[in-house]
Amino acid sequence: MANCMIRKHPALFAAGMVVGLGAATVCGLAPRTGNKTVDERWEEFLRYRYAHRGLHDDSLGAPENSLAAFRRAREYGFGVELDVHLTADDRLVVIHDSDLKRMTGKEGIVEELTRPQLEEYRLNGTDQGIPTLGEVLRIFEWDGRGSMPAPLIIEIKTYCENADLLTSRVMECLDTFDVRYCIESFDPAVLVWLRRNRPEVIRGQLSMNFLADDAGASAKALPLPLRVGATALLGNVAAKPDFIAYKFDDREQPAVRLVCGVLGGKLVTWTIRSEQDMLTSEAEGAPVIFEGEANVQALIDSMRKRLCSQADPETRAYAEDFKAALHEIQPEISDVLVPNCIYRCGCPEMQTCGLYESWSRLRPEVMSTYIQHRYDIYN
Repeated sequence: MANCMIRKHPALFAAGMVVGLGAATVCGLAPRTGNKTVDERWEEFLRYRYAHRGLHDDSLGAPENSLAAFRRAREYGFGVELDVHLTADDRLVVIHDSDLKRMTGKEGIVEELTRPQLEEYRLNGTDQGIPTLGEVLRIFEWDGRGSMPAPLIIEIKTYCENADLLTSRVMECLDTFDVRYCIESFDPAVLVWLRRNRPEVIRGQLSMNFLADDAGASAKALPLPLRVGATALLGNVAAKPDFIAYKFDDREQPAVRLVCGVLGGKLVTWTIRSEQDMLTSEAEGAPVIFEGEANVQALIDSMRKRLCSQADPETRAYAEDFKAALHEIQPEISDVLVPNCIYRCGCPEMQTCGLYESWSRLRPEVMSTYIQHRYDIYN
């Protein structure tokens, strides 16, 4: 009967096959959704901005992925994104590149060196060394007093098929600290390991348009099938991520719109370098990983929040002292440190500080679903 139908209606059968394959592909790309625990914890992640490799500034002796950069982020209330590698002697260290030349000026591959050997390297000519993951986590560990520090976005950087070992070591380390975190990686094997062994952990697939002209030399060096698959998020079939961390400029890719739009996935954008991109991403519901010019705006927002009438007296006094000292050297920046809301009127004090009404009168065009979204998070 089936063969007869195929012979009589070959076009219809072919169309059915196409539809069926398309549906299967869509289902395969679907992220993990409907997990109440993950959704509740994700609401906490939405409250923060994440400093890319810490709140780094070489002029202040705080290069990227240094303890100084992470301490600055903690001080200003930001979360951070950081990168983890596994050394030759099975230690976890925080640095972006496997090749040490860019950040240290010396030859060497992280995975081929031991921790004692890496202690001889310094970051960008400063006195800052390459930290261990434990040293970084200690900065963001909660001591049980006051509010918890901001969460961490931890990128696992695999090397030569070490995904399982590296991921398991990272989880063993995280289990010894009281920190909030999620895991992301370009390598779907990391997410597959988490899915099988630690399903309670929020996991994210990092990606970008690997086919773009400006994708970069390292991306273009990958085999074409891998570039196509990574751009299209085909790793989702096995990884089932909770969120997609996609390059901001590439976020309109069809795969991103499908996974984070139609299929209900969560989106994080990187790397944000301007206030406009920061606000655009947050207005679209995607928390940001920021650096560069966006650092200045993020710091301004942080200090404005501390000047808020609802901040505790000690915090407000600190902010006033900071503003006065800053005025002596950079008055043009200190002049914009006025009481305002880092969350664009979405913080817990929105109903009591009075800023919501005055700000909404000044900026009625931005009274959007975004503000309601932030309101829902905090109230």
